[in-house]
Amino acid sequence: LIMFFVFAAFVPEGAGVIKTIALGLAVGIFFDAFLVRMTLVPAAMALLGRRAWWIPRWLDRILPDVDIEGEGLREHQDDVDWAHASGAAVAAERLVVGVPGRRLLPVDLSAPAGSLVL
Repeated sequence: LIMFFVFAAFVPEGAGVIKTIALGLAVGIFFDAFLVRMTLVPAAMALLGRRAWWIPRWLDRILPDVDIEGEGLREHQDDVDWAHASGAAVAAERLVVGVPGRRLLPVDLSAPAGSLVL
């Protein structure tokens, strides 16, 4: 809208060539701002529905995952809080491991959430 008024201001006063260019730009910007962006684009988005936001798989793979609102950080913090609150994720008492004929002594095992057991 500001660009429309700036170009329209050159129409009454200015050189003949400037008037023509300014009028063309003002009409083009007015057409783009009011007809295209306020009418045609929302109508096309409504008609396409969820397909309007479709992205090809190959492009989705190469584009970075931008987390503007911090949803990933919130999920990570929830996972950390859960791990601290839940205690042991894996626990085994008197677990006997081995192959037939060769057994190891019973093992007691406790692993907190988020850790690795080998």
